[in-house]
Amino acid sequence: MKRNEEELRIEAAGYHKRQPYAVMIGVLFLPFDSCDDARGDNTSSSFGSWVRHLRPYAGRAGPHDEQDRLEKIYIALYEPDGSVLLYFDVEADPPKNTALTGWRQCGSDGRLRRLLSYQEFLDAAYHEYLRRNSLEFRWADGIEEPQDPSDAS
Repeated sequence: MKRNEEELRIEAAGYHKRQPYAVMIGVLFLPFDSCDDARGDNTSSSFGSWVRHLRPYAGRAGPHDEQDRLEKIYIALYEPDGSVLLYFDVEADPPKNTALTGWRQCGSDGRLRRLLSYQEFLDAAYHEYLRRNSLEFRWADGIEEPQDPSDAS
């Protein structure tokens, strides 16, 4: 854990030092089995442990925040056969032990709740860029539209 977390933080610090307005999004890949490997009622899964470990390094809101934090960090969960790849935002609340709670089977499609498809992940990254750089405008009815960057001042 320490090595992976340090690599993300060193990369973020390098970019943010030279480009403070850069939007850095980290992704850690874990197999879906990491959600179900907890043992006993008081043990979290490997997936849950990673979320807990990485969360303090996500959520950089502005160019004057800590340089070694990333704007967002996701855990990409995959099936080893390559059939499924979904993304979890580490700032969301994970279950402590999916094997005990049945969280993995809660979605209508039998997948973990709050997981993003590849397209949803790309959309979230794009909206983080727009939010971070004040290029997104939201109407009262919830419709969002990107502003033309040349209009931003």
